[in-house]
Amino acid sequence: MRNFDRKLTVGTEQTSVLIFDDLLPFYREVADYAIEHGVFEDQSKDAFPGFKASIPENLAKIVLGQTVPALRQTYAIPAAAKIGVSSAFFGIVAKPAAHLDANQSRPHYDHTQANSFAILLYINDGDFGGTGFFKHRPTGYEIITAENKAAYHQAVDAYLDAHGIPQGYSMIEDGQYELLEAIPYQANRALVYPSGLLHSGLITPATDLDGTAKDGRLTCSIFLHFQD
Repeated sequence: MRNFDRKLTVGTEQTSVLIFDDLLPFYREVADYAIEHGVFEDQSKDAFPGFKASIPENLAKIVLGQTVPALRQTYAIPAAAKIGVSSAFFGIVAKPAAHLDANQSRPHYDHTQANSFAILLYINDGDFGGTGFFKHRPTGYEIITAENKAAYHQAVDAYLDAHGIPQGYSMIEDGQYELLEAIPYQANRALVYPSGLLHSGLITPATDLDGTAKDGRLTCSIFLHFQD
């Protein structure tokens, strides 16, 4: 285990986001594994705009071992709460901007379940886009919960009816959302944040859409939750 390198407090809700730099001493081996053994599949029906592949179970365990102790302390998760992993995968952003659907052209949340979190690990070296965290201007929501989810989606639909569907990777320019924090991409950097926090990759199509594990914007995502 180790401590985080930085803790950001995002937005008016002051949500903690943990940043771990140089998380894994063998991160290049992780990239090699993804290149040689990753079975990447198109996510045409998924909110993720590219390809996904399963990650080795031992990699997930190592990443969790390095980050979860600090996560528990930061978010006051009881020591007795058991951890569960809902999904874990390599991801490569690859979908051309012109082919994105409405859900892929705006910030999103992952889960509304209480005490659920996302771990995002940047893997490949390269000058790629980072991650942004957002506020939904019409509602003021920064975190989507089970309680406000319906109101959020009603407001999103009303905004789209009035202003049209955004096109491409236009999150920052989209007047519906305010960028609260942008965390730059850095190989072997991990971000930990609540799954309901509105976020998006800050994708630059000219540099980020290679679509291969060797040269693309390769990441590892782990979604977890705690239960009593």
